[in-house]
Amino acid sequence: TYLAMPIRFSFTKGNDLKVFAGIGLVPQMFIRYKQEQQWKTKLDAEISETIKSSHGYNTFVISGSITAGISYKYAKKSSIYFIPEYRYQFNSTYLKTSGYKHYSRSFGINFGLTYIF
Repeated sequence: TYLAMPIRFSFTKGNDLKVFAGIGLVPQMFIRYKQEQQWKTKLDAEISETIKSSHGYNTFVISGSITAGISYKYAKKSSIYFIPEYRYQFNSTYLKTSGYKHYSRSFGINFGLTYIF
C-alpha cells in the first residue's frame, strides 16, 4: 500500500463547456504490504496464511500523470465533469538489489458533480 499526493498542472478553456488538459507528478510513500493466502491440501484441509512484510520494496516511488477531460455547466452553480487519467511509474516498486522489476501503469476515470456555494 502506498500513500500518494498528486501534484498537477492543468489548462482549462471554455465557459459552460470546459476542456481540461493536465500533466503532473504523483509522489508515493510505501505504507505496508499485506497478502492473505488460502488453499486446500490433497486431503481437503483448508489452510490460510497472512504475509506481512516491508522488506524488498522501495519506500518511495514516483509516477507521471496525464489527464484530459470535459466539464459541462448545466445550471448556474452546478456542473458535471469527466476526466480520464493515465499514470506511468518511473521507478520500480522493488529495490534495485531485487531480481524483479515492477513498474505500475494505470488508467482511471474521474467523474462527478460540482456545486458552487
